[in-house]
Amino acid sequence: MKGWLACLAHLVLWLVAASAWAQTPTAQCSVRILTVSTAEAGPQGARPDPSQWRTVTLPDDWSRRQPGFGGSVWYRLDWQRECPGTQREPVALVLQSVVMAGEAFINDELLWRDAQLTEPLSRSWNLPRHWRLPEAWIHDGVNTLWVRVVGVAGQSLGLGPVFLGDPLAMQQRYDELLWRYRTLFMINIIVSGVMAALFFCIWVVRREQTAYGWYALMYLFWVLFIANVLVTTPWPWHSTLTVARFNTMALLLSIACFCVFTWRFGGQHLPRIERALWWVTGILLAAQVVVPDAYVGHAQLVGVMVAAAIFYVNDLQFLVHALRTRQREHALLAGCLLILLAASVHDLLLLLAVLPGSFPISPYTSIVVTLCLSGILGLRHAHNVRRIEQFNQELADGITNARAELATTLAREHALTLGNTRLQERLQIAHDLHDGVGGSLVHMMALVEQSE
Repeated sequence: MKGWLACLAHLVLWLVAASAWAQTPTAQCSVRILTVSTAEAGPQGARPDPSQWRTVTLPDDWSRRQPGFGGSVWYRLDWQRECPGTQREPVALVLQSVVMAGEAFINDELLWRDAQLTEPLSRSWNLPRHWRLPEAWIHDGVNTLWVRVVGVAGQSLGLGPVFLGDPLAMQQRYDELLWRYRTLFMINIIVSGVMAALFFCIWVVRREQTAYGWYALMYLFWVLFIANVLVTTPWPWHSTLTVARFNTMALLLSIACFCVFTWRFGGQHLPRIERALWWVTGILLAAQVVVPDAYVGHAQLVGVMVAAAIFYVNDLQFLVHALRTRQREHALLAGCLLILLAASVHDLLLLLAVLPGSFPISPYTSIVVTLCLSGILGLRHAHNVRRIEQFNQELADGITNARAELATTLAREHALTLGNTRLQERLQIAHDLHDGVGGSLVHMMALVEQSE
C-alpha cells in the first residue's frame, strides 16, 4: 500500500513540475508578412519586371480588375522571420487556395507545382496546402514567397489567404481549413448520395409516391454539382470551361427537381408553373451548351442567378402553402427551407463579394437539412405504412365479420331447410297413412257387400 502511495506522490509531483515548465514563458520567433504584390506573368510564365508589380491584399481576385483575362499572374509575398537573439525556429506555410492551378517558390527554390499548368488545368481552387519549410531555404532578413497562378478567360483567377508561422499553429490552421473546405463537402456528398439511393429504392417499390423519386433525382444532380468542389482534375472533361458548363447544368437540374419535389410533397398541382419551370431550365441548359467560350462566365452568372431566384421564390411559396394546410409535415419542410434560404442568401452575397466573410455556411447547413428532409420523408413513409397496415387490419376484421355473418346465415338457412324437410316428410307420411287407411276401408266394404 505504501508503495502505491509513493508512486502516486511521485506522479503528482511530476505533473506539477511539467505544468510549471509548460507555463514558463519561452521566447518564440514570429513571422511577419511585409508586402503582397501581383503582376501579370511574362512570356512562358516568366516573372514580371519590378516596375509592373502592384500592391494588393489577400484574398485577391485578379479577374475583378481585369475581366476576361486568361493566362498566368505572379504573386510576391515578402516576409521576415523575427527571432530574439540567435535563436532560430522552423517556419511552416499554408496556402488556402490557388485559383485555378499554380506553382510556388521560396526565394528561388521550387516548393510545389501542380501536375497540369496548361489545359486541362489542375484544380487547386478549393484545396488547402501545407508545408514545413526547409531551414536551408530561409535567409536572414527578408525572404520571398513566389506564387504563379494560372487560369482561363471567363473564370476566376487569383490567390487565397496565405499563412506563415509556427509549424504547430500552421498545422492547426491547415486542419481547420481541410475540415471546412474538404471534409465537410465529402460528408455532404456521402450523406446526399446515401439518401438519394435509399429513397430511389423506395420509389422503385412504390411508384405512386413520386415525391421520393424527385427527391432522389434532386440529390443525384446535387452530388454531381458539389463534386466540383473536391475534384483536383477536370477528368472526364477536356477543359476547365467544359467543367464549368457541366457544373452549372447540374445546379440548374438540381434546383428544378427540388421545386417539383416540394410541389409533389405538398400535394400541389401547378401544371402551368411546372411547364414554365422546365421551359426556363431547358433554355438555360441549352445556353450553357451552345454559348461560346468567351461568354461562359456570363452564362454561368445568369444561370446561377436565375436558379437562385427560382429557389427563393419556391421556398417562399411553399411557406405560404404550409401556413394554409397546417399539416405537420408541411410545417417541418417549410422550416428546413427557411434554413436553406438564409444560408444560400448568405453564401450568394459572399460569392458576389457583397457580404464580407471568410467562409460559406452552406456546407454546414446542407448536411443538417439533408438529414432533416430525409427524416421528414421517413415520417411520411412511416405514416403511409401505418395507414396501409391499419387498412389491412380493417380489411381483415371486415372479412372476419363477413365470414361470421355468412356462417350464421348459412346455419340458420340450413336449420330452416332441415325443418322444412322434416315437415314435408311428416306430411308425406300422414298422406300415405291417410291413403292406406281409406283404401283398406273401401276394400273391406266391398268384401262385406259381396258376402251379403
